[in-house]
Amino acid sequence: MHATEKLAHAELIVNRIVQLGGTPVLHPAEWEKKARCAIKRYEEIATLTAGKDHITHSIAVQILTDELEHEQDIEDWINDINRMREDFKKLRM
Repeated sequence: MHATEKLAHAELIVNRIVQLGGTPVLHPAEWEKKARCAIKRYEEIATLTAGKDHITHSIAVQILTDELEHEQDIEDWINDINRMREDFKKLRM
């Protein structure tokens, strides 16, 4: 599910960059060089485009919402694993 959303995000971003006359970074090796925390980056984009570029702002807010959900999912998984680990330790005693 997350991978499908990541692909959809990439398509939204690439299409918007092209619409604005820019050139998206298309090579994966370059992505890592330019990568930053997704949540922080989309917060910045949403702030910069608020009231100025409604389409880009909407895209940034949509992706930001998804990224926050992904972060929560991961935190929940970690908590579940830690809880199961503790439950397993109790059973072994």
